Amino acid sequence: MRQKLVVIGNGMSGMHTVEELIGIAPERYNITVFGSEPYGNYNRIMLTPVLFGAKSIAEILLHDFDWYKERHITLHCGSNKTIVDVDREQQQVIAKDGTKAKYDILLIATGSLPLMLDIPGNDAQGVMGFRNIADVQVMIEKAETKKHAVILGAGLLGLEAANGLLQRNMQVTVIHRANQVLNRQLDQQAAFFFKESLSAKV
Repeated sequence: MRQKLVVIGNGMSGMHTVEELIGIAPERYNITVFGSEPYGNYNRIMLTPVLFGAKSIAEILLHDFDWYKERHITLHCGSNKTIVDVDREQQQVIAKDGTKAKYDILLIATGSLPLMLDIPGNDAQGVMGFRNIADVQVMIEKAETKKHAVILGAGLLGLEAANGLLQRNMQVTVIHRANQVLNRQLDQQAAFFFKESLSAKV
């Protein structure tokens, strides 16, 4: 008898795990996946090329809806399918719209959220993180009517967002708390040369 495997999170980690499980034991699980975005699994690393127009959303999909159907995976996706409760006694998950799914095994692979600084105005219109397709779509829309962007953080994602918005002809200011860009990846000299190369593109 197949075990009921429920996966909360339709991202790269969760779906890679599902791929591996199907490869090892294709007849072992009945799989149900819940994701809060209205897409199949996609490559978040490629969001920046979508931001500056080099890629489309379709081009960064790792698993389209047909992939789930072909493997008999039940996919619940969209904001109303966000899991709001895990009933451990009944061994079931409950989504925002009331959808329920029983499980024998539960995999929680929801990923991380961007750090929103605890400062006044962090919930104002136009203040946002950079994590998913919806964020990219908002940034593209803003770039059509707005001229200036401020990026908090000169880490990898911050600089990718800055580059993407520059490609859309916005004026970009980057604010970073450390004394060098990419301080977790580069030493001081390498960071200096990298900053100089970025400045030359502006």
